Amino acid sequence: MPGRTKNVLVSSGKTVFKSLGQHYLHDQGILKKIASLTAGTCHNLISEKIMEQPSVIEIGSGIGNLTGYLLENGLSVTGIEKEKHSCEIASREIAGLRTGDCSCIFYHLDFLELSSDRFSRLDCNSKKLVVGNLPYNAASHIIIKCLEEFNDIAVMKFMVQKEMGERLATAPGSRVYGVISVLCGFFCSIKKEFNIPAACFIPRPKVESVFLTFTVKSENPPQDYPIFKNIVKCAFSQRRKKLVNALLSTGNEKMAAAAELLGWGSKRAEELSVADFINMTKAYRGIS
Repeated sequence: MPGRTKNVLVSSGKTVFKSLGQHYLHDQGILKKIASLTAGTCHNLISEKIMEQPSVIEIGSGIGNLTGYLLENGLSVTGIEKEKHSCEIASREIAGLRTGDCSCIFYHLDFLELSSDRFSRLDCNSKKLVVGNLPYNAASHIIIKCLEEFNDIAVMKFMVQKEMGERLATAPGSRVYGVISVLCGFFCSIKKEFNIPAACFIPRPKVESVFLTFTVKSENPPQDYPIFKNIVKCAFSQRRKKLVNALLSTGNEKMAAAAELLGWGSKRAEELSVADFINMTKAYRGIS
């Protein structure tokens, strides 16, 4: 498989753009495992009547390495790729791999510029399943965009840099627990599936990756989210300080009062769970 990926890149005259965070996953075993897990999730969502059709949106479809295995697992695929040449290669390489009723279409799009209306029309399902090998330099932005802007996603399955994965899936009290940990925890539960060695990619990155599953929650109504997000950002703005002092240093006396009201004057932001920040948001709103 490394040879195939390299041959496709060479024969197509494809330049790898490190500025775009391009690292193509070539390991056949890992690709099959990801496709199988994704298909299993899709069929579970259909059986639970959350999704209607076996399909998936692939972010960062690259030259189609994962796409082919998704098709082999009975999923129709809508691929989104920012880099035009990769999109053209994928369209050509995947053309003969479609099986049964599965369809495949690639769009040359920058996902970060995608509107919620355009996203909802990419896939016929009322709730969507999303998968992707996310570029290291844009992973956090893509994940947050999915959660904040698109309310029709049921599950996301992403490969990210291992260090980023640790920040996303960590618990309160961890040294890497921070803003993105809490924001993602507000919207979803996160499960680490498995690590992916650097040798599985072309070009080989300097770090390992991890494959994560994000299951979006149905609770936590989003109307308070802007307040919640602002509180979290202010709380972690100076994470070494005690919570009240960190909030006061940003000029937010009302937030500091909410923390005091809850008896958290001596705590630090990294000690608070998502539920704690939700309670703090409620306390903040209750202060006149």
